[in-house]
Amino acid sequence: ASLRGGPHARWRRPRAPPHGLTLEEVVYPDDDDLAARAERARATRRLTC
Repeated sequence: ASLRGGPHARWRRPRAPPHGLTLEEVVYPDDDDLAARAERARATRRLTC
């Protein structure tokens, strides 16, 4: 059997070494803007069947 093909061939390719990610900042909108964004999000998710 060939090791070059098959469904798992991509896992045998060389990869970059593992490294961690760091979340440096979280920024939230002002309360008024946050409420408006939430309303827009709900409006786009409503079903009109």
